[in-house]
Amino acid sequence: MMRVKIARFKDGPMIRKEWGITGPFFVDSKEISCCKLISHPECVELRLWIPPHEGAVSKCIRIVGYLKEDMALFLTDDENGKLLLEKIMSPLEEEKNMMDILGLLFQELLSKERELLERKESSLSERELLLLEGRTYEFWKWDMEVRREILDLREYYQELADVIGEMQSITESRDSLEGYRIKCEKLERRTDNLLNQMELIRETYRAIVVERQNKNMNTLTVASMFFLPLNVITGWFGMNFHNMPELEHGYPYVAAVCVLLILLIFWFFKKNRFL
Repeated sequence: MMRVKIARFKDGPMIRKEWGITGPFFVDSKEISCCKLISHPECVELRLWIPPHEGAVSKCIRIVGYLKEDMALFLTDDENGKLLLEKIMSPLEEEKNMMDILGLLFQELLSKERELLERKESSLSERELLLLEGRTYEFWKWDMEVRREILDLREYYQELADVIGEMQSITESRDSLEGYRIKCEKLERRTDNLLNQMELIRETYRAIVVERQNKNMNTLTVASMFFLPLNVITGWFGMNFHNMPELEHGYPYVAAVCVLLILLIFWFFKKNRFL
């Protein structure tokens, strides 16, 4: 009869002792930072680090499983991890074996990943539309957060595919897990596409920023061209030398010249479409 149990990490040593699982391979939940398969003489140790997902799962899940042909012990301190394990254990029957448990586990882990990546693709497309509308507020903060999420998912799928491949190499039921490995590789490729889309959005943001800077420089240049000739005139006629003929009654002429210069500059910029 297949023995199956879900417990917390603190109860792991006692349960392993009762089940005759010895060895120094117990780990604290905080030490788990990746998905890994470790083969021991007595059993197979499966470590799972599931990154944060959208929706109900708000933080990463850490699970350790000790698997043999006649037993399966899973340890987790995460409530969502416990719910996940209980979900895959509920349809099990006594005659099920280790490969059946692994099949249900990988099926549950990968069941909603495609929808998750589709939502992320839609979110990236929406963000790109907002950029095209000129909404660039806190872009780099958003970019770093989303990029980190996608990189975590990519690493997760890659590690999960490696775990399944190693499990195939140490068991006889190779074909039963092949579909899950292929699915992990497809999900990994989709995350690569998401990262490429992120890079395109970055390029769009940079183009928008450069365009804004060019417009600002153009505005400053136009303003400078308007006021530079006026500064020259005011500086010239502000010297107040006694022998300047315009000193007594030259104000109207100077004002007329300034207005004429402004009109000529305005006409020149309009003609060359600088305004």
